[in-house]
Amino acid sequence: MRERLRILALDHFSGQDREALIEAGGGRFAWRTVPYWRFRDRANEMFPPDVRDGLEAWARPELERQRQAFSAWCRRELARLYVEWPYDVLLLPSDAFYYVRTFPENCHELGVPVFVAQKETTITEYSFAEHAPEVESYAPFVSDRMTVCSERHKQFWVAAGSDAALIEVTGQPRFDVYAHPPARAHGTRSVLFLSYEPDAYLHEGGVDWLDLRDETERSLIEATSDGWEVLVKLHPLQDRDAERASLEAKAGGNPRVRLAAPDADTRELILSADAVVGFQT
Repeated sequence: MRERLRILALDHFSGQDREALIEAGGGRFAWRTVPYWRFRDRANEMFPPDVRDGLEAWARPELERQRQAFSAWCRRELARLYVEWPYDVLLLPSDAFYYVRTFPENCHELGVPVFVAQKETTITEYSFAEHAPEVESYAPFVSDRMTVCSERHKQFWVAAGSDAALIEVTGQPRFDVYAHPPARAHGTRSVLFLSYEPDAYLHEGGVDWLDLRDETERSLIEATSDGWEVLVKLHPLQDRDAERASLEAKAGGNPRVRLAAPDADTRELILSADAVVGFQT
């Protein structure tokens, strides 16, 4: 008889949440990960490109043959992973992704439940008005259990047709670090700017946020004359070389303006800053 529960986790940029869960587990669980692209890439070979852009495209009736073929492929892959390392639970960051939609059905054939520890946290009024009905129609929750970061997040999934009894509000694992922050060194005041792409969240309509971002950067650079240090954390999708050149041109070689390392832990940067400037709440 195995001593520890075995968890197979789909890794979709969810390492911080997983690390927090591993620490909270205190050695009670054994973990393995499988990269998301292993399934996404296969799905992208079998489906037309528009399934990547929204939930409705995946659910089109004319794609039923592809869905069945992809489900069969996933069944074999998940079974092979099970033979290699018999897992007790499959953990996902979401079951709305088109390339994991068949996982619950596939895993149930192995006698394995599927849990979702929701990774995303921001739920706007727009999400309730537009996204919840879309999820309910085309990608409703189909796993066995879900954890979410807040009551508001839970209400979103209830609005999207999920059974409230299957959803537990736990807080966000990766944010546990803020409950026990390290002692901060006193010295120069620092501000952390969480940068973003000019077309962030508005990929249609030709609208961008470049003017707002430029104004923010200029204001932060001006703040260095009052003794502030400015640290800019780029979004992973931003072009680092281009953004560095743009920032250096604005700052004129100001040593108080720096880019954070690409692999810097944003949580640690937040804990070390005296002020944080973001794009959305």
